[in-house]
Amino acid sequence: MKRATIIAILAGLAILAVPASASAATVKHTGNLIGNPATPVKLTVVKKQGKATRIRGFTLRNVIMNCTDGQVRFSFLKAFGAIRVRGGTRFGVRLPERGGTGSMRLRGKVRKQGRKTRGTVKATLTGTEFDTCRLAKSRFRTRKA
Repeated sequence: MKRATIIAILAGLAILAVPASASAATVKHTGNLIGNPATPVKLTVVKKQGKATRIRGFTLRNVIMNCTDGQVRFSFLKAFGAIRVRGGTRFGVRLPERGGTGSMRLRGKVRKQGRKTRGTVKATLTGTEFDTCRLAKSRFRTRKA
């Protein structure tokens, strides 16, 4: 009798523990800048209890930026850290570049229960190899990979 009670209690605890761990999910997204399919965008939407809570790993590849010396193609721009999603749909943040050499601004919306995103990105970089490079405000769209 004692053994059956312990097994029943452990089974009940296991059932209660499953929804808590299963309630957090990540949805990987791929897409590109609108009007520039050669610039892929990748990000991950973090969901808790079916509601988007964070954007992680925002990355742009093969970005053409306008510099003082002309156009330059950068291999990638990445937003480090997680971006909070407000109200389950909107996100926006201004991020300083590591080392303080520039900034990136991201704004957008998460749609279709975290299966699609759309938004804008804008960036400025300064460095020793080049004077100043800017990515004008560009729109992007992603969807579940």
